[in-house]
Amino acid sequence: NIDYFAFGFTDDPLKTIHQTMTSFGCPMKCSFCMSALDVDKFRRRSVSHVIKELVEAKQKNPYLKMVFFWDNIFQINKKWCLEFAEEYRKKINLQFYTYTHPLFTDMDILVALRKAGWVVTVMGIQSGSYNLRKQVYNRNETNEHVLEATQKLNRLKKIKAPKPYFRIYYDYVKNNPLEGKADLKESLDLILRLPKG
Repeated sequence: NIDYFAFGFTDDPLKTIHQTMTSFGCPMKCSFCMSALDVDKFRRRSVSHVIKELVEAKQKNPYLKMVFFWDNIFQINKKWCLEFAEEYRKKINLQFYTYTHPLFTDMDILVALRKAGWVVTVMGIQSGSYNLRKQVYNRNETNEHVLEATQKLNRLKKIKAPKPYFRIYYDYVKNNPLEGKADLKESLDLILRLPKG
């Protein structure tokens, strides 16, 4: 119930937000995520299939303001993302939300999606302790990868786009009993280095 979009809280969010997924599974194997199970390899719908769904959603719902993509990581496959951004901008032209990952921040993809209407993202950091992230969460990105990704996302705030704002949220796993004082210090040091705002 976080009001990411400043629409105000509503008992019927489907009036304003269409929720969908363009992909299933995930190439990452984070230990805390159900997508780490090998039951479903990563696969993605075609751009035309996704756009067809969204065109129909717009036709059925004149109150639609936003599309919420539940994909674990949206920015996978540069060719797909660039084609999607172009078609989405031309045929849908609504603001949208996606999840991001520190190892999937190709600037060409990020800029194209931003210009197409991307306005809110959540990126998982989970912990600022590289050792805990790698050994417990099975995440391979370094703190430098995380910082580079946050800087790239922050640059999107200055990209000219249909909506002037770009909101960035970071996921962090709190109260992990395996996270000691040294891990917490490393996490705090990382958080203090994130772009402000």
